[in-house]
Amino acid sequence: MLGSRLPVLLYRPQLIAEVRGKSVSADTDIFDNDLRAPDDGYWIIRVKTDTAGYPKVKETKESSAVYETGALNEASDLTANCWYEFWMTAHAGDLINVQFSVAAKVTVRVFFVRMS
Repeated sequence: MLGSRLPVLLYRPQLIAEVRGKSVSADTDIFDNDLRAPDDGYWIIRVKTDTAGYPKVKETKESSAVYETGALNEASDLTANCWYEFWMTAHAGDLINVQFSVAAKVTVRVFFVRMS
């Protein structure tokens, strides 16, 4: 039908965890505890660093003891002192943690947006 509008649901991103200016070793978890997806939706991962390198996400599927780690930004170095934002799908109960490819001082903010 022309002229009809579908309702649009907009969900606010919920800040799940953040660290500011934290010194981290290469390939180690940035957050003390893994972050759990509260529902199906999207992770938004914002990263700024003082050193060229790239972020990684360690993902554990719900009810699994096995995790996978994958690089963000195609494993290409980020430019120091610039903000980057990455989106990933999430399923309720899945766990993530963020790592960085080199020793650096990082600021990382992780948000969650519900899918529906």
